[in-house]
Amino acid sequence: MKEPKLHLGLNVNDGRVSLTMNRNDGGGRPTWVNWDLRDVESGGYLAFCQRIGDIALRMLATAHPAEFAQHPLLVPPENAADDPYSVVTSLIHRSLRQKTTAYVAAIDAIFIGDADELDKTDLIDHWREVRAELIASYGPKQL
Repeated sequence: MKEPKLHLGLNVNDGRVSLTMNRNDGGGRPTWVNWDLRDVESGGYLAFCQRIGDIALRMLATAHPAEFAQHPLLVPPENAADDPYSVVTSLIHRSLRQKTTAYVAAIDAIFIGDADELDKTDLIDHWREVRAELIASYGPKQL
């Protein structure tokens, strides 16, 4: 197995369970992430899988650029913020954490503008449920 390797595991600290992923090479780009499971649970299983996979591939592509260059379709985009899936899941998490409907219109617009990419995921089904819950709980007054 090529060095550096990724390490993935669960940590428990003060009763809080976190998923930790790191790459021990002292490189410049992301080498460590830690997600408290309570903070990512609202996005659901597939959204968390997407997040873990995205970070893992970014870490590996950074550590092994020559190997990934041979497979250009697997090279992560330069800016994760350009990925509509990541933007939507981030806004959904923010909406739930802040208990607000302020981001609903933006999320709806992303689903319209990036339908070709997002239609390949199950995120729209999750969004419909969360959207209805947000509006029922916090009202359309912020839309």
